[in-house]
Amino acid sequence: MHKELLNKAIDTYGIKEQLLQTVEECAELIQAINKWRRAQNRESIKDAVDHLAEEAADVIIMTEQIKIMVGEPKINWWIEFKLQRLAERLEESGSVPEWKEKNMNRFERVE
Repeated sequence: MHKELLNKAIDTYGIKEQLLQTVEECAELIQAINKWRRAQNRESIKDAVDHLAEEAADVIIMTEQIKIMVGEPKINWWIEFKLQRLAERLEESGSVPEWKEKNMNRFERVE
């Protein structure tokens, strides 16, 4: 995802500022989720979904920068770890996802 542009943003604004911007974008996403929850009619639901998509895009852009800052392999390891944990919880609840069966041996800690 536009790695060169994201690197330029990190270099221009700095890690600290980009992390603070991530906090702001996450807060805006939380507000958009709450707006969506409160939406009552078709028009307000449509507006809420559009706003939710916009704010989610901002958060995704910022989390892509975090991937660059801390290292994509480390982030990917944690994603896989958390997906494995989710699969285990789903299995415990009686739902056996195919994902777990296909990906059981993929975990190798990345430092």
